[in-house]
Amino acid sequence: MKKIIIYTLLSLLVIIGVAVFVSLSNPLRKSDEEIRENLLKITPIGTSMEDVLKAIENNKKWKILQEGSWKSWPSLPDKIVSIYKNFFIKIKLINVLLGTYWGFFEMYVGAHWKFDENLKLIDIYIQKNSASL
Repeated sequence: MKKIIIYTLLSLLVIIGVAVFVSLSNPLRKSDEEIRENLLKITPIGTSMEDVLKAIENNKKWKILQEGSWKSWPSLPDKIVSIYKNFFIKIKLINVLLGTYWGFFEMYVGAHWKFDENLKLIDIYIQKNSASL
Protein backbone atom coordinates (compact mmCIF):
# COMPACT_ATOMS: atom_id res chain seq x y z
CA MET A 1 0.00 0.00 0.00
CA LYS A 2 2.87 2.40 0.82
CA LYS A 3 4.47 1.69 -2.58
CA ILE A 4 1.25 2.61 -4.40
CA ILE A 5 1.03 5.92 -2.50
CA ILE A 6 4.71 6.69 -3.17
CA TYR A 7 4.40 5.86 -6.90
CA THR A 8 1.21 7.91 -7.14
CA LEU A 9 2.87 10.93 -5.49
CA LEU A 10 5.97 10.60 -7.66
CA SER A 11 3.80 10.36 -10.78
CA LEU A 12 1.88 13.47 -9.74
CA LEU A 13 5.14 15.36 -9.13
CA VAL A 14 6.46 14.37 -12.56
CA ILE A 15 3.19 15.42 -14.23
CA ILE A 16 3.19 18.75 -12.38
CA GLY A 17 6.87 19.30 -13.24
CA VAL A 18 6.28 18.63 -16.93
CA ALA A 19 3.21 20.91 -16.96
CA VAL A 20 5.16 23.75 -15.29
CA PHE A 21 8.08 23.31 -17.69
CA VAL A 22 5.83 23.32 -20.77
CA SER A 23 3.90 26.36 -19.62
CA LEU A 24 7.01 28.36 -18.68
CA SER A 25 8.75 27.52 -21.95
CA ASN A 26 5.92 29.10 -23.99
CA PRO A 27 7.43 32.26 -25.56
CA LEU A 28 4.05 34.02 -25.41
CA ARG A 29 4.31 34.05 -21.60
CA LYS A 30 7.36 36.34 -21.79
CA SER A 31 7.00 40.03 -21.02
CA ASP A 32 5.69 42.36 -23.72
CA GLU A 33 9.15 43.87 -24.08
CA GLU A 34 10.82 40.45 -24.54
CA ILE A 35 8.26 39.47 -27.19
CA ARG A 36 8.77 42.84 -28.93
CA GLU A 37 12.57 42.39 -28.92
CA ASN A 38 12.20 38.91 -30.45
CA LEU A 39 9.94 40.29 -33.19
CA LEU A 40 12.38 43.14 -33.86
CA LYS A 41 15.09 40.53 -34.51
CA ILE A 42 12.87 39.07 -37.25
CA THR A 43 11.60 42.43 -38.56
CA PRO A 44 13.94 45.28 -37.54
CA ILE A 45 12.92 48.93 -37.61
CA GLY A 46 13.06 50.13 -41.24
CA THR A 47 11.88 46.82 -42.72
CA SER A 48 9.45 47.27 -45.60
CA MET A 49 5.79 46.40 -45.10
CA GLU A 50 6.13 43.78 -47.85
CA ASP A 51 9.02 42.03 -46.03
CA VAL A 52 7.12 42.15 -42.72
CA LEU A 53 4.15 40.48 -44.41
CA LYS A 54 6.45 37.78 -45.80
CA ALA A 55 7.91 37.17 -42.32
CA ILE A 56 4.42 36.96 -40.83
CA GLU A 57 3.22 34.57 -43.54
CA ASN A 58 6.28 32.35 -42.98
CA ASN A 59 5.15 31.74 -39.40
CA LYS A 60 2.25 29.31 -39.76
CA LYS A 61 1.10 29.88 -36.14
CA TRP A 62 0.44 33.59 -36.64
CA LYS A 63 -2.83 34.93 -38.04
CA ILE A 64 -3.22 38.36 -39.67
CA LEU A 65 -6.27 40.06 -38.18
CA GLN A 66 -6.08 43.43 -39.98
CA GLU A 67 -3.89 45.03 -42.58
CA GLY A 68 -4.07 48.49 -44.08
CA SER A 69 -4.51 52.15 -43.17
CA TRP A 70 -6.67 53.68 -40.49
CA LYS A 71 -7.19 57.28 -39.51
CA SER A 72 -5.67 57.98 -36.14
CA TRP A 73 -9.17 58.98 -34.96
CA PRO A 74 -11.43 56.43 -36.67
CA SER A 75 -14.55 57.44 -34.74
CA LEU A 76 -14.76 60.81 -36.50
CA PRO A 77 -17.02 61.10 -39.56
CA ASP A 78 -15.21 61.06 -42.92
CA LYS A 79 -16.63 64.50 -43.76
CA ILE A 80 -14.87 66.09 -40.76
CA VAL A 81 -11.66 64.21 -41.51
CA SER A 82 -11.71 65.39 -45.15
CA ILE A 83 -12.16 69.03 -44.05
CA TYR A 84 -9.32 68.82 -41.53
CA LYS A 85 -7.19 66.24 -43.36
CA ASN A 86 -3.96 68.15 -42.70
CA PHE A 87 -4.48 67.68 -38.98
CA PHE A 88 -4.95 63.93 -39.20
CA ILE A 89 -2.37 61.25 -39.68
CA LYS A 90 -3.06 58.00 -41.46
CA ILE A 91 -1.52 55.07 -39.64
CA LYS A 92 -0.53 51.94 -41.55
CA LEU A 93 -0.74 48.82 -39.43
CA ILE A 94 -0.60 45.06 -39.55
CA ASN A 95 -2.37 43.44 -36.59
CA VAL A 96 -1.47 39.81 -35.94
CA LEU A 97 -2.61 37.19 -33.44
CA LEU A 98 0.62 35.52 -32.33
CA GLY A 99 -1.20 32.85 -30.34
CA THR A 100 -2.83 32.03 -27.03
CA TYR A 101 -1.91 30.44 -23.72
CA TRP A 102 -3.79 29.35 -20.65
CA GLY A 103 -3.38 30.68 -17.12
CA PHE A 104 -6.52 31.04 -15.07
CA PHE A 105 -8.18 31.87 -18.40
CA GLU A 106 -7.14 31.96 -22.05
CA MET A 107 -4.85 34.86 -22.97
CA TYR A 108 -4.60 36.17 -26.53
CA VAL A 109 -1.25 37.67 -27.55
CA GLY A 110 -1.17 40.07 -30.47
CA ALA A 111 1.42 42.21 -32.20
CA HIS A 112 0.84 45.44 -34.11
CA TRP A 113 3.46 46.45 -36.67
CA LYS A 114 3.27 50.22 -37.36
CA PHE A 115 4.62 51.79 -40.58
CA ASP A 116 5.42 55.30 -41.78
CA GLU A 117 4.15 56.91 -45.00
CA ASN A 118 6.94 55.14 -46.95
CA LEU A 119 5.73 51.76 -45.64
CA LYS A 120 8.83 51.27 -43.49
CA LEU A 121 8.47 49.74 -40.03
CA ILE A 122 8.66 52.32 -37.24
CA ASP A 123 7.50 50.31 -34.23
CA ILE A 124 5.95 47.11 -32.89
CA TYR A 125 3.40 47.00 -30.09
CA ILE A 126 2.44 43.92 -28.11
CA GLN A 127 -1.01 43.42 -26.63
CA LYS A 128 -2.26 40.70 -24.28
CA ASN A 129 -6.00 40.28 -23.66
CA SER A 130 -8.21 37.76 -22.03
CA ALA A 131 -10.72 38.35 -24.84
CA SER A 132 -10.34 38.02 -28.59
CA LEU A 133 -8.22 40.77 -30.18
